[in-house]
Amino acid sequence: MLEVFLMHNRNRPGTQKNIRIPFDLMDLIEDIRLKEGKNFTEFVVERLRLTFSDDWNFAGQMIKYADREIKMFEDIKVFYKEILLKEEKRQQAAKEEAKRQELEEAEATEADKKARILNDMRLLQDHIDGRRQLWVNDDNPMDFMWFRADPRPGYSKLPKGQLNKELLQFYNDHLHLLV
Repeated sequence: MLEVFLMHNRNRPGTQKNIRIPFDLMDLIEDIRLKEGKNFTEFVVERLRLTFSDDWNFAGQMIKYADREIKMFEDIKVFYKEILLKEEKRQQAAKEEAKRQELEEAEATEADKKARILNDMRLLQDHIDGRRQLWVNDDNPMDFMWFRADPRPGYSKLPKGQLNKELLQFYNDHLHLLV
């Protein structure tokens, strides 16, 4: 869109010929210039300087505003990072607690297994020494028990001081626990 500017037809200003000012703006400039008692060139140059200084002030204010906005967004970013960090720490603590419980359970299971093996070894040692009579399950030769009364059905009596080959292998493998 091409704007057409009209030159004021009264006194020609002492500025370059290529400046074009709209007619209504020229009337406003003339009215203010006459009230202040300045020539056209001085008035226009002074107003341009003020305009540019206002632009610089505006630019400075916009820079300060942008800095405030940046600080606000950085504060928001820090706030949410703190929330994420707390959540990560909570999850890490939960993982560590689960791992600790798992290790405790494994240690307890290992300790129970070792205690069970040690108890079985004492029973086998007592049987070999003739202090106890052991009974072995007919279906599972590793399943042995000591009964005071009659054994359950499905159990056979081991000869005193003797072990079947599976129990003897178990006894030899774990003999070091009795020492």
